[in-house]
Amino acid sequence: MRKLQILKSVLAGTASALLLAGAAQADDFDIPAGDLKAALNSFAAQTGLNLIVSDDVVRGARTPGAHGDFTASVALTRILQGTGLAPRRTTYGAVAIVKEQPTAKHAEAGLREIAATAPAHAAAAGSVETVVVTSSKI
Repeated sequence: MRKLQILKSVLAGTASALLLAGAAQADDFDIPAGDLKAALNSFAAQTGLNLIVSDDVVRGARTPGAHGDFTASVALTRILQGTGLAPRRTTYGAVAIVKEQPTAKHAEAGLREIAATAPAHAAAAGSVETVVVTSSKI
């Protein structure tokens, strides 16, 4: 049983390495701007990469497309540009299209904005309320 698990791990690693090697080659992409779902389908068909995409996530989203000689990674980044979505490689070699997670830089900017507006809101209200949060494990 242990040998089978090791064999599966080796095969999965080899498949991932082959997938990454293939993705590193430049290819000529001509994916038009427009519907993101259609663009991702074209990208997957051209590259042979397995994409995991939720219809809810891409519904109504638009892409600037990708035109030119790119690696698959660069082409996918261009296709997703401005959509609020990002690629995430799974442990099995597929690529999931997910909502972008805010970076530390974005979070810091958001906190600065909140801190800058908080005194104005407190002054407008006239006083600051105290809130006590408690929790228990039941």
